[in-house]
Amino acid sequence: MEDDHFNFNNGVHSPHDLLHASKPTLTFPIIYLSAIRRTIGGLLFEHSTISSFIMKKKLLFLSFSSIFYSSFAFTQSARLITEEVKVLNEIGEKLWRSERMWMSFGRDPCRGEGDWHDFVKCDCSFDSNTTCRVTEIMTSQNVSTVLPSKFAKLQYLQILDLSRNYFRSSIPSEWATMRLSKLSLMGNTLFGPFPTFLTKITTLRYLSIQGNHFSGPIPKEIANLKSLEKLYTYSLPF
Repeated sequence: MEDDHFNFNNGVHSPHDLLHASKPTLTFPIIYLSAIRRTIGGLLFEHSTISSFIMKKKLLFLSFSSIFYSSFAFTQSARLITEEVKVLNEIGEKLWRSERMWMSFGRDPCRGEGDWHDFVKCDCSFDSNTTCRVTEIMTSQNVSTVLPSKFAKLQYLQILDLSRNYFRSSIPSEWATMRLSKLSLMGNTLFGPFPTFLTKITTLRYLSIQGNHFSGPIPKEIANLKSLEKLYTYSLPF
């Protein structure tokens, strides 16, 4: 009498074995092994997916780190040209003549140095990202003096906001050569007729001179400001 189990012939079962076996002892192991394979496969897939996700997070972190480092290195390597550092120092001396803080204005604000960096914004993309130029100045520090003409020496200055100070003069005629897109002198004590030479700054899109003591009519030359979008003259006797 043959043993009551499957015979193995290199892993192949005969039809006789499959028909006359009284104990299908391999049916459960085969199903069990199949389930194990599926489980292991799933675990391997899940492990692969998790590993891929972790790797992607690491690559993303390294990419952001590289961008941050490059930006930091870029900012640290670029410098404001010497001429504009001197101009800012001269303007600072005039604005804060009686203050001690202006003494640190001889440093480079584009690198976060000195006191000007709180009021100045720079474009450091010149000369293959090695040179900075001043493009924006905004300060409201209750300054009480005349408006410095030397702002006109900042050739790339686009935004000049000196609102809410105590400037007590007319606007310097030298400013006619500036290429500003925004000029705000709101809330000072400036006086005189409407500064017609401002109409030569054809790049202006925003002009605010309200809250001052200008007099006389608005000149017809204002039509020269083809790019002007906003003009504020509230409280002025025009």
